[in-house]
Amino acid sequence: MAVANMRGTGNLVTDELGEEFMENLLFLEEVRDEAPLLGIASRINSIATSEFTFKHFEHRGRTRRIYINLAAGYAAGDTSIAVDDGSGAGVSLNVRTNTLLYNTRTRERVRVTGNPANNTANLAIERSVGGVAAAAINDNDALIIFSTSEEEGAASPIQVTNDPTSVTNYTQIFQQSIQVSSRLAKSYVRSGNKYQNLKRETLNYMLSFIEGSFIWGEKADNAGGTTGMRQTYTGGMVEHVTTNFNNFAGVVTYADVLTQIELLFRRSKKREKLFFGGGVALSTMDRLATLQGNPLMTIEKSSTYGLNIKVWEFSHGRLMLLYHPELGLVSEVNDNALAVDPQYLAYRYLDDKDIELKLNVLTDINGFKDVWQTDAGLQAGLEETHAEWDNLTDAAV
Repeated sequence: MAVANMRGTGNLVTDELGEEFMENLLFLEEVRDEAPLLGIASRINSIATSEFTFKHFEHRGRTRRIYINLAAGYAAGDTSIAVDDGSGAGVSLNVRTNTLLYNTRTRERVRVTGNPANNTANLAIERSVGGVAAAAINDNDALIIFSTSEEEGAASPIQVTNDPTSVTNYTQIFQQSIQVSSRLAKSYVRSGNKYQNLKRETLNYMLSFIEGSFIWGEKADNAGGTTGMRQTYTGGMVEHVTTNFNNFAGVVTYADVLTQIELLFRRSKKREKLFFGGGVALSTMDRLATLQGNPLMTIEKSSTYGLNIKVWEFSHGRLMLLYHPELGLVSEVNDNALAVDPQYLAYRYLDDKDIELKLNVLTDINGFKDVWQTDAGLQAGLEETHAEWDNLTDAAV
């Protein structure tokens, strides 16, 4: 989307802010310095929404593992088993007749002999399919759904599907004003670029608040206190990440990082993550890499979202390390970091309310008032592909 031009014209911008603002957002100095998450999300996927409430749907693919759900377990001869997802939720409809299951503890293979009636129904099974004898089954034994085997001449099987999950967030209204008295306006005219500088400074301020919400925000839809109308808040990455949260409690070892890296990349298709850190967190990663004799590489901006980025290569994928002012400028979180998967981020804005400069919003003042504004939110998908790491204060082998 485009922004309004210099005072009084209403045309598209042709100054250094760029003609197509959102298309060039990442390459603006303001965004690189203050709002890299906003810039990258908008650069990768910028999507309009017709409502302040927006949704996206996530499909995680088929379930590969289920668990025995009976405290007493089962004997070697039992042929009906209760299963769940490991936390009590039903998973029976992820299998059907002739599904093959592998017990990771006993190595026994079993075959499902009937289609489950519902998602919490027991599974009817044939024991010891193959050469491994049936054995007692314990509570929480993991069963891998590894294949199916159809009997010759049998009817076609039923379909097994995994319904997508709906994820909701909200756009949030952001505004920052530029108000100039008539006397100051004349001095700006005499001194050339003063208004332009003020415009950039005010935009920078608003971008920093958008970025703050994209990191720290908690999604909510409330009745407004002043106008009685709705006031919405967009949810950010700290709220979004629940699976891969880790507090390193100070000293970070290479083994610690490898454990977290495996979890971070476990469900990722693209083997690349952005690692936003405060200064202490980034220094800790630098020291840890040096201790491993593997100093970080610098990759030029032509291939990394328009930014010069340090990269640490792991077998699971690459971490691209960037300093983030939302973390680095606050001492309490200077040793924290967020790892995000760019392909699951999107910048969502309400129809025609992308970032714009609205001119002359007040006509009854001695001077003028312009407003930078947008109504936008963050879409973050597949939360288990992101991570929050806290307290990275020192490195050790």
